[in-house]
Amino acid sequence: METWTLQMGYPVIKVIRSADGTSATVTQERFLLRKDAKSTDAQVYRWWVPLSYTTQATADFSKTAPSRWLSKTDSKITIRSLPDSRQWVIFNVQETGYYRVNYDDNNWELLIKQLKADHTKIHVNNRAQLIDDALNLARAGQLSYSLSMNLIAYLKKETSYVPWATALDNLAYIHKLFSHNGAYGALKVNGALFHCII
Repeated sequence: METWTLQMGYPVIKVIRSADGTSATVTQERFLLRKDAKSTDAQVYRWWVPLSYTTQATADFSKTAPSRWLSKTDSKITIRSLPDSRQWVIFNVQETGYYRVNYDDNNWELLIKQLKADHTKIHVNNRAQLIDDALNLARAGQLSYSLSMNLIAYLKKETSYVPWATALDNLAYIHKLFSHNGAYGALKVNGALFHCII
């Protein structure tokens, strides 16, 4: 527990799958919304991270116990026996771990495709997690806003509260950002920000 109680912040786990998709390199770094270029903090932040995951083939969101651990001494680990690159994987099943997850572009696109085809195949907690992670990673400059907005486009089919609350909370930041911009009038009149999801 010392890695969680004696240092600041929490991690973002990066899951980069191999070209064929059957393995993934998993790394961790401290998640920051804004990195200070003038910071003199030289500490390498690492945590003991419980990794749980499921795949498109199994889509078992009931097993939240860790399948693997990323230790504080691991710079990276490899997870094998994943499905091929045509199927998605989701880490942090039901968001039981306290960390964000970033994937390679192909896995993000597979998740977006699934959300648009049948979002109920992904547990509601993980739908909210995907929205929260994607929009916060975009805010931190670790993911494109184009991809994040494409992900939330499925919301027009969403009937559960938690994914909507998560999206609206994150979109409030974008709204605030634009409200201090000259283009805010067009945004306000046209509802452009919410047009993509409603």
